[in-house]
Amino acid sequence: MKSLYIFVSSERPDPYLNSLTHCVLGRDVRNVVFIHIKGLEVSRRNTTMIGALSGRIMGAVQTQLEGLAERGEYLLNGEHILLREKYTDSRANEIQVYYKRCRDLPVLFSNEELDYKDLRQRIRAIAAHEHETYVDVTAIKKRYLGDIVAAAVVEGLGGLHVFDIVGPQPDYDEPWKLLIHELEKSAAHSFEYINIVDTEVYRSCARSIFLRTPSLLSSVVVTVILVAAFVSCYWFLGAQSKITQTMLVISSAASILSPVLGFIVPRGAK
Repeated sequence: MKSLYIFVSSERPDPYLNSLTHCVLGRDVRNVVFIHIKGLEVSRRNTTMIGALSGRIMGAVQTQLEGLAERGEYLLNGEHILLREKYTDSRANEIQVYYKRCRDLPVLFSNEELDYKDLRQRIRAIAAHEHETYVDVTAIKKRYLGDIVAAAVVEGLGGLHVFDIVGPQPDYDEPWKLLIHELEKSAAHSFEYINIVDTEVYRSCARSIFLRTPSLLSSVVVTVILVAAFVSCYWFLGAQSKITQTMLVISSAASILSPVLGFIVPRGAK
């Protein structure tokens, strides 16, 4: 069963609905998790409200999906807009059937309130199942995106996806036209579901970190062995032994150089 992890910050349900519908109908996703990272911002809103953000967004997305599928209506700031008033009857029926297909599939929904300090650990857990996972950052605020990208590089996650609307400036006066049902049929607009870290620069940086880490670990291990050898020589051969003095010089040099080696990018890591 494939999973979709949607990182959330905006309370508008439409961007999340687009990603959800695309992944459920087109990518065989059957598990959807809405994740809000706590501690990323200082807000004037009530702390209790902030704590429930992922749940509120999940509920709003499900409500929007249910309205489109069951009644053919789009919810905008409490107003119920009937699609039959915006499209022909046949097209409105077609749209309703489209969202019913998504709603009626056995999808498991859940939400998480993730502490900021646990972000790397959560990304690591997701990366362990990357072959059956999509991580969506379409609607997260850009100032938070850096933390997620950095965690992805370090933890080896090679997929961060965004639902990208392609075409001229969208008309936000008719927001239902920015939903996936319209983008799939529109002559002016379309969409791409892009992996934003599927780039040569990202892969090069990830390789550099991967190659650097073993060299640092190896240098530390060698240093420990040399220090242990010096201690052994000191006890069994004495401080005046040439072998002991040689081991002292080598182990001291290794102790100094081992932290430096971790910052040297190996040849071929570019």
